[in-house]
Amino acid sequence: MSALPAEVRTRAYEDALRDLQDNCVKEHALEGPLRRHCIQQAKFVLQFPECAAGCQLLARTVLPQARR
Repeated sequence: MSALPAEVRTRAYEDALRDLQDNCVKEHALEGPLRRHCIQQAKFVLQFPECAAGCQLLARTVLPQARR
């Protein structure tokens, strides 16, 4: 991600984070066709250095939990 120009990286990060907040933490996003999109967005946003603690927590609530 750091190879992207700062403006592009910032915009991509903000758009992905907003999408997670607006669409992926709602109960209807836990299953169905939106689920795959939300998982991809969560993985995507975690790649950004801007994704601090709150962002990481949000993304991890969307990602499937690892099973032991």
